[in-house]
Amino acid sequence: MRVTGLGIERRILTQLLRFVNVKKIISAANVISTFEGLMYVRASDPLGLTAPPWLDASGYSELQATIRSALDAIVSHDIDRLKRVHALAEYELERVTCIPRPAPRVRGDYDFMIVPENVETCCWLAIRFLLDDTRMYQRRLGRCGAPGCGRFNLTFEGRPQRHCSVEHRRRYDETQVAGRVKAWRDRNRSFRAVRR
Repeated sequence: MRVTGLGIERRILTQLLRFVNVKKIISAANVISTFEGLMYVRASDPLGLTAPPWLDASGYSELQATIRSALDAIVSHDIDRLKRVHALAEYELERVTCIPRPAPRVRGDYDFMIVPENVETCCWLAIRFLLDDTRMYQRRLGRCGAPGCGRFNLTFEGRPQRHCSVEHRRRYDETQVAGRVKAWRDRNRSFRAVRR
């Protein structure tokens, strides 16, 4: 199966996962360069004098932790956690410049275009794309379960892949063997007890 989507959506989602999967943020310049080309600079302000303030490395580390917890909620498919993440994404995107444009056949009279001006807006916009039910991204997002990994993965084509690689899938399977055997034995014990 192939998920169709705009190229800019895929790019924002790819850059979000690149940002979230970084082990340690060293400088703010590296984070900003990751999202370069996705952020809008106003033509009336080419020097960026009135642009929103950029975060430092520790601020981006806090943003990364917040976005990771949001992605955890999306991967868990827990309804309550998804509602909280949806409300948080809506709140964060309310502060962003929206340009209404006429679109009569799309959900009402107007469709809104969100103009990302900074890294935070790009991140929350990507979270919003993941939460949208009309797009198929939410079901294709996974988190690697291999010990020590925990990277988020998003596949656009083919089967959704939870793990980073085949090696990580094998490492995860090895850690789950004892639990699967115990569950199988418990099922057999209960089945034998019922048969007696």
